[in-house]
Amino acid sequence: MSVTETNRRIVTEMYEAGQRGELETFFGHVADDVVLTEPAYLPYGGTYRGAEAVREVFGVIAGYLDMNSLTIDRLVADEDHVFAILSSNQIATGERIMLTELSILREGKVAEFRVFFHEAGSLLELASTDLR
Repeated sequence: MSVTETNRRIVTEMYEAGQRGELETFFGHVADDVVLTEPAYLPYGGTYRGAEAVREVFGVIAGYLDMNSLTIDRLVADEDHVFAILSSNQIATGERIMLTELSILREGKVAEFRVFFHEAGSLLELASTDLR
């Protein structure tokens, strides 16, 4: 299996575990020194460093997005970069939100996530609300 195919499989397994609520499996695919960058305009926007910080912010994100409704619409992989087009329901409104995430892998684990929203929808309205 090529590096591209292996990394595509890793990211697919990671998202599927997250969708099922299997956080230990999800984080099994994440490097200890992972960096997550969320758009600054989101209520939980910012840069998070380390698996524990990412785990904590995932708890916050789960207050906004229904992870059980997460779907992988498309994955594009090229060597150590995997770009996912995803959609999920926003919890407060049920609105379907489309986003993309770039996962950069190192030694079989996701070392960096960069999140991009196509339509942040009602999350922008919640930006002044602090659910943390």
